Amino acid sequence: SINRIRNLPVDSFISMSYLKYLNLSFNSIEIIQYSLFEMNINLIQLDLTGNFLRFIEKDSFRNLIYLEKLYLNFEKNFS
Repeated sequence: SINRIRNLPVDSFISMSYLKYLNLSFNSIEIIQYSLFEMNINLIQLDLTGNFLRFIEKDSFRNLIYLEKLYLNFEKNFS
């Protein structure tokens, strides 16, 4: 992905209910909000590798009932 995305508004993927694969790897995402993937029930693979994740809200992936692969390898921020 590598787009330098830092923030993801909660409605970023709301109209993409048929989305199956989402690659958000190697950006600067720090927080995953609870309702970010709420409408993406068909998501099979989600790649968040290489971000600066500090916080993932509880139940953020709860509605992803078909999710088979979740990649969360992260970058350490040594500032």
